[in-house]
Amino acid sequence: MSKASESSEYLRGGQLVGHTGVITDLHWSHDGMILASASRDKTIRFWTTEHAALLRELTEHISSVTCLAWSPSDEWLISGSKDQDVCLWNRSGEKVGEFRHGDRIRSVAWSPNESLFAVAERNGTIHIWNRENRQRVHRWIAHERLNCLDWSNDGSLLLSSSPNGSVKVWDADSWQMKHETEFTEGVPSLTCSPCDPGLAVVASGCHACVMRIDRMEQELILERHTETINYVCYSSDGTRLATGAADGKLLVWECPTWKPIAELSTSKHRSALSAIAFHPSEPIVASVCRRGRAIQFWVGELPEEHPLARLRDEASSSASANGGPHSTLERIEEDRPKTDTDRQTVINIGNIERLNMRNQGDEIKVTRGNVINRSSNVRDNVLQTWNEQGGEIDLHSLIAELTQLRAGMKQEDSSGEHDKEIGKVHEAEEAASEGDDTKAMDCLSKAGQWTLSVANKLGLVVVTAALKKSLGL
Repeated sequence: MSKASESSEYLRGGQLVGHTGVITDLHWSHDGMILASASRDKTIRFWTTEHAALLRELTEHISSVTCLAWSPSDEWLISGSKDQDVCLWNRSGEKVGEFRHGDRIRSVAWSPNESLFAVAERNGTIHIWNRENRQRVHRWIAHERLNCLDWSNDGSLLLSSSPNGSVKVWDADSWQMKHETEFTEGVPSLTCSPCDPGLAVVASGCHACVMRIDRMEQELILERHTETINYVCYSSDGTRLATGAADGKLLVWECPTWKPIAELSTSKHRSALSAIAFHPSEPIVASVCRRGRAIQFWVGELPEEHPLARLRDEASSSASANGGPHSTLERIEEDRPKTDTDRQTVINIGNIERLNMRNQGDEIKVTRGNVINRSSNVRDNVLQTWNEQGGEIDLHSLIAELTQLRAGMKQEDSSGEHDKEIGKVHEAEEAASEGDDTKAMDCLSKAGQWTLSVANKLGLVVVTAALKKSLGL
């Protein structure tokens, strides 16, 4: 892609800041008036796009909010949380329903007629709820673990994915599985076409796969990314697709030609992109990174008099749009002097086969990996490095391998002698599923040499590297 095509499509705009915890999800209302964000600070925020201001803050959840979704009419919003609750809100931000579940909520999705919504629990269970009478319609165990859900645009199919690479298509009348396919890597994100009920895009590894879910056939593989894709989403009219990867790179594709039309990247995204949202009617994309507390805007061509044109102004005042610190459109200061923290080396352990570290001031050298070779203050222990650098690991690859490792350990340990080690791997898997790489590494450090030997035997590259470093080897 030429620089001209990049710059003419989208320019980097300002940021919305105010969350005190990492932002976990992001969705625009279908009328484009409200941008809703979920966060680990236990809140949901409604932002007015026109004024780049905080409209209201929803504080009913008692733990991290993990996901949210607007209903097709924008009259309702559902949100899921680590507290195992799903809340139903009206557009004014009033909680009008609460649905208790048995495990942490990973994903929520509305049926197109908004009479039903689907909830995915971390433990692999899918729940279907009736919005009007607040009753559960159906519940079943779909996967060993669940990542995400989406509904086909005609409401006939429900799509689900798991960290081990399984993708399943469910009939929305009988709730029976119609199709299943397996990817070699985990599937952290998928999105159904808003125009074609049989079309979806599935993210696995560094590829985005365009699939016919009505017959589970792969049509095309989008191959521009070089790092794991963590998030995919369509624009509301189905003419654009966005893919966000572990290196912070965001690509916008034209549909249905599947040509990349914009490649967006900034040093502000120091970790993997974790959520992307298209404005439904204007050339604006919002994104957040896995460790980020700010919403980044990317803005296309807009007339100067357009009320949203100010989002494109990099020189926007950092003063609050409503006079307070909770709704600020910040300027991105790309050319400010770099601090030692800025110069820390980013480590992505997702594809590392061999990692050699030397003392402070030396380079990091990697065989078969995506580590930037750059001068840095390198620590000897990867756990410490991840703590200080914001945990820049490919968590989806780690989760998938931990699932395989736990299954392999159970097969090896027929006597039950290693239940403690298996338990620690399970704890690491849960921590990684929550995005807590520090806790995951701490659990792995207590899993012992036998766990490492099993990981080596199974050829699990990511887990083996993490275990070696956590054990000080």
